[in-house]
Amino acid sequence: EVSSCVNQFSITQGLNSNLMPLEIQVFPNPASDFIIVQFNRSIEKGTIYIKDITGRQLSQYQVGDQLELRIAVNEISSNSSIILVTVVDGEELVRIKRVILF
Repeated sequence: EVSSCVNQFSITQGLNSNLMPLEIQVFPNPASDFIIVQFNRSIEKGTIYIKDITGRQLSQYQVGDQLELRIAVNEISSNSSIILVTVVDGEELVRIKRVILF
């Protein structure tokens, strides 16, 4: 039995120290049906990129004024069993480590 893992990363937002640091969770990991990308605060205008392990972009999702995004694994056209989730919040780039698909 494989237990779920949570990848969590924090970044500071540019030079504006008044903003709450962005915390991102991606779960479940490994994933078979869906993944959820969850934020501790709303992202006004952001993008989530799903890439295969070679860096080839598979999918792109716009995030606006929301705290999470649920992505069905069958929406991700990949022959790979590992994907990379990249989140861009405005001009701030956060790369999430890999998610295992099965």
